[in-house]
Amino acid sequence: MMTVSAANVLLAAWRGVTQDQDFLREISTSYVKRNRLLALWADGGLHAAFLIRLITGRGPKWLSILARNRLISRFACDVNSRATVLGSLYLPHPIGIVIGAGSVIHPQVRIYHGVTLGSNGQGGYPTIESGVIIFPNTTIVGPVRVGSEARVGANRFLDHDVEAGATVFAISHPHR
Repeated sequence: MMTVSAANVLLAAWRGVTQDQDFLREISTSYVKRNRLLALWADGGLHAAFLIRLITGRGPKWLSILARNRLISRFACDVNSRATVLGSLYLPHPIGIVIGAGSVIHPQVRIYHGVTLGSNGQGGYPTIESGVIIFPNTTIVGPVRVGSEARVGANRFLDHDVEAGATVFAISHPHR
């Protein structure tokens, strides 16, 4: 794996803030574009996405470690440096998110709090395609592909593929 300079990783992460702001304007009528530096520190979702880009940017190990420690201490999120984030990412409530080593996240994905993207214990990790929304407290494990524009409902454990455009909800069990 090729290591990129810290300056290049920082510039790429900074450009990502612009992509994230543009994505926010597309999905929210109330979002107003602010100064990027102010938005980066004032908006928790942008701040967390920026740190995730620093972690996964294939830059120097020290930069990844610093960003990961900041992400854990500020948001209680844990992202492995071998995960891949390919474009704009929106984290409305970036608390308790875990993204495992082989996970791949395509552009324009929304991930809510408490989401885990992890291994099934056999080495496989999820791939999240463009336009997916993953609602709170969802766990996606294994070599799962969530198709573009799919919706994964809250409190869901998912270990199988989801077709593009599909919606999956948690199965509710009646009280006994």
